[in-house]
Amino acid sequence: MDALRLAPRVGSIIAMQQAEQALDRALTEPPAQWARARVFEMAEALFQSIRMQVSVTRYKGEAPERGANLDMIDMPILLFHLATTLSFHREHQLSGS
Repeated sequence: MDALRLAPRVGSIIAMQQAEQALDRALTEPPAQWARARVFEMAEALFQSIRMQVSVTRYKGEAPERGANLDMIDMPILLFHLATTLSFHREHQLSGS
């Protein structure tokens, strides 16, 4: 992240706050919605052509760990955001700032 590269100049606390703001924006202004939409289009095409069940809710797939992982499409950024935010707050509390 660009914000973290600035830490030597602006300080680690400010850099982490800026990085956290960038992650917060990813939740309110999701990036690459065109790519997400394209993934859903391709999933529909796979279901229509070969009955591939890449979603439990849409196509009655068995489970995400068995290939029905379309339902998890937004998980990586959410989990990364949560882990990063918790880590930042924990470090901030330990430093006493």
